[in-house]
This record gives sequence, structure tokens and C-alpha cells, in this order.
Amino acid sequence: MNLKQVIQNKTVDLTNKYQEKIHFSGRIQPHGVLFVLKEPELTILQVSNNTFELFDIPAKTLLNQNLSYFLDRDQINKIRKSLENNPELKTINPVKLSVKTKHKSLVLDGIIHRSEKFLILELEPAISEESISFLNFYHSVKEAASKMQDASNLNNLCQIIVEEIRTITGFDRVMVYKFDAQENGAVIAEDKIETLEPLLGLNYPSLDIPPQARELFKINLLRMVVDVNYQSVEIIPVNNQISNQPIDLTLSILRSVSPCHAKYLKNMGVTATMFISLLKNKKVWGLIACHHHSPKYVPYELRAACEFLGQIMSLELAYKENNEDYDYQLKLKSIKSQIIEEISTSENFIDALVECQNKLLNLVSAEGAIIVSGDNFQSVGKTPPLITVEKLISWVEKNFNQHFNQEVFYTDSLPKVYQEFEKYKDIASGLLALSISSAQRIYILWFRPEVIKTVNWAGDPTPITEVEPNGNIKLSPRKSFELWKGIVKLTSQPWKQCEVDVALELRNAIIKIVLKQADELAKLNSALQKSEAGEREKATQLEQTLKKLKLTQTQLIQSEKM
Repeated sequence: MNLKQVIQNKTVDLTNKYQEKIHFSGRIQPHGVLFVLKEPELTILQVSNNTFELFDIPAKTLLNQNLSYFLDRDQINKIRKSLENNPELKTINPVKLSVKTKHKSLVLDGIIHRSEKFLILELEPAISEESISFLNFYHSVKEAASKMQDASNLNNLCQIIVEEIRTITGFDRVMVYKFDAQENGAVIAEDKIETLEPLLGLNYPSLDIPPQARELFKINLLRMVVDVNYQSVEIIPVNNQISNQPIDLTLSILRSVSPCHAKYLKNMGVTATMFISLLKNKKVWGLIACHHHSPKYVPYELRAACEFLGQIMSLELAYKENNEDYDYQLKLKSIKSQIIEEISTSENFIDALVECQNKLLNLVSAEGAIIVSGDNFQSVGKTPPLITVEKLISWVEKNFNQHFNQEVFYTDSLPKVYQEFEKYKDIASGLLALSISSAQRIYILWFRPEVIKTVNWAGDPTPITEVEPNGNIKLSPRKSFELWKGIVKLTSQPWKQCEVDVALELRNAIIKIVLKQADELAKLNSALQKSEAGEREKATQLEQTLKKLKLTQTQLIQSEKM
């Protein structure tokens, strides 16, 4: 959806939601304590304002003190030794720490990372005094990993991961949530307790997860909310004493969530959550979403196991997803080879493309295509009127430059992004545009017709707004998640990645063939020029010989006269 949404005759500016700096919230969840430290002294520059509840020491008292103010020598040595052995912090966590106060003894997990030039130490409850051994960790994930690798297809893989994560963690519900090209999400696998209504098959609009949150999912692969009804704890002072800026909490497990997200979870009836990122080609493919209906804390060791399985899942889903269309991909490559063969034996590749009409359409499962060469347009199959193509080409060229690479542009909702084509929705709701040569304006445009479909949404996806006391209109979390059926129009079947890929392969092949033909022509031209030069040289030599003969003849005549 666009940053401006027109709702109930009012324009709602969503920019503020999209620009909310959730990683600079300056607040944490209350189940742990956060310290911002200066190295190497381990001086406390900032601290969460809840140390009294845990250590019986006011937070302000700890500012500018060394960690040794409340940790004994053995604990400080543990931290320093861990830092010495793991300067990059890749294998440092967790550091098991013991803290004794007047009233209690605590066993804590120390979670360490760096933010900018500062060391962040987060303390949270530990399940044991000893770190889990590598062997125990291996056994805890081995069976689940084996099942995932043996999964026959993507659907089975997703079902296995939700069952395994729920077994490990005990959440009421675990789902795999997949994003589409428009960043809407769909529940494609689910494991839950019997008393809960299923969410499998429901869709969630892209606005439920703002862009900056999606970016954080790429960096911090696991997020957890222990109790959505918590009162967040401020970090004091707000600005770091050295940088004079709020501390960046991107990698913090304790970071407080956005108030809008907390309200969203409450509206869903969810009390605790955990999300694990699923990445493909460095993009967020989806999430493993865990829900619980009462407060739930997942200790570090279990979170590490879940995050590890999420990473295995990311590797496997790329492989499984690519194999889903394996037979179809083979078919497309065969069609591409046939087209290339015809082009390579033709004097003009554009004429060859027009001649293999059905193959050109079948290459990307389109119903129409237009081949553009300068001011010349040739159509194949069902296409919009050629008179409309000039403006479409200009619009596509802008999109090549602004949003995509210089070679391909595709959309399954052309009338929504280029409204002049709404009248041609039955023919051109989908567009795949391939640039062969932008300088010579050579393009191939493929079209797909509209496919009207029903989408099951988890509640009405229309953005809800609230009017603030100052009169500003802001986005509000959805209150209802009951099944809401929506009719989707002005869209075609989406273009598969393998279709986009084979179109690009055709482009590269055409360029190679044209370059080869140009090279051969250049060689012929060079040979012709050499031949002509040789003939000219022979003519010159003959002319010089004739001149010599004439001179000799003249000299002979003169000598006879004498």
C-alpha cells in the first residue's frame, strides 16, 4: 500500500508509522536488565531503570560505576575472559553469571553484543548455572534438522518446522508466515493446541508489519515478547554520555516493541510471542511466528536452538522452493532453446521472434506479447491496442530506471499501478517487460489477463485510523481478526521467478547472437576491404609497369632515329 491512504474521504499520512525508529526506543522489556558499557574498563554509561527490582540497587547509583560495583571478582573475570577469547563476540553467549543480594541469589544469562562502539550487556533469567554443551545442543536439534532435510516438498518442510518449534518451546500456536510480492503475509503451515481456532490459510495485509520492522528481521533473526501487558522500562540517561545519542537497540533481545505492535497483539488476544526470520537471497521470505495466550519466557538455550533451526529452514526452503517447479523449469528451458535456435539462423532476430509466436508466449505462460523495435510494434496473441503502447513504453522505461534493474520489469497488477490500462484488464492485468536494448528501444512486452480471486483475510485489511487530540490522523492496529473475505480484482496470475529468469536468459542469448552476427559481418567487411585494397595495389603496380614500358618504348624509338 502507498504511504498515503484515502480512507473515509480523509487522507491518512502513514509516513510517521514508517519512520518510527523502533530500534532507538530507549526502552526495554522488564524481564531483564540492560547495561551500556565503555570498554575496556566496563564502566556503566547507561542502564535500564529496573536494577532495584533485581539487585536492590537504584539505577542512578550504578551510573559511571564499574560492573564490579554489583558483580564479584569471579563474575567480572568470567566476562573479561569471554571477551578476550571471543573479541568478535561470535560464540560468546551466554555468559553464565551469579549475583547475590541481601535477599536472594540469582543465576543469569549474560547476553553480550556491541552497538556502535559500546558494549551491551543484557541480563535475563537462566535455566541452569552451566552453559549447554555443544553435544547436548547437537542432540537437541539433530532430529528436527534431519526431518527438515528429508521433507519431500515445501509444504511438508513448513509443517515439520512448526511442529518441531512447538515441541521445543511449548507455545500454544506456531505458524509459518510467508510474504508475497506485495509484502502481504499468508499462514501456510500451523501447529496448535486443539482449543484454538485455526489461522491456516488466512492472509494479513502488509501494513501489519512496517518496513523498518522488516529490515530489523534481516539483522536480528529472533525476537521475543514475554508479556505484551508489560510496562516498558526506560534506559537512563536517554542519551549516551559519550555519543550524546540514544543507544541503538537493533540487536537487543530486551528491546521494547512499538506501542502500535503491542496493541495489535492485544487485539489478537495474544500475550506472548516469538518470531524467527526466514531469509532467502538475503530478503525476508517469511517468519516462524509463535503465539501464547499467557506470559511465556523462552530461555536463551532454547531460543538458540530455534534460531538455528530457522537458519536450516532458510537454506532448505530455497532448495525446496526451486524444486517445486523443476519440471516446469525444464519445459521453459526447452522452449527457450528452440527460440534461440530459430533466432541464430535468421538474419533478423525480431522477425524470428514474431515467427515463433506460440513459443514466445509459452516461454512465460503469457497470452499476448508485443515486440518493440524503435517506432515499430509487432503484436502476438491477445494484446492491448498498439496505439496505447507508446505511452506504456515511456512508463515502463521510468520504472526500469527507478525501481528495478535495467533489464526487466514485472507486475501482476498493472491496472493498479498504471491506471490508464484498467480498461484493458481482461488482456493486460499482468506485464513482464524485457529490455533488449534501451538505446535502440528494443523491448519484449508480455501480457496476462485478469484473474478474479477470493482472499481470506484475518480481519478487514482496510487501514483503521484514529484522530489524535491535536487533530492529526494516525494509523491504528486492527481490532478484529475474524475471517473477512475479499475479492481481488485487476490482478493476473503472478509471474514466477523461473519465468522471469528464463526471459532474462533469452535476452542474454539474443544479445550474444546479435554480437556474434555483428562480429562476423565486421570480419567479412574487413576481408572485402582487404580484397579491394589488394586489387587497388595490383592496379597501381600494373599502371607503373605500363609507364615503364611506355618509357622504354619511347627510349627505343629515339635511339633508332639516332
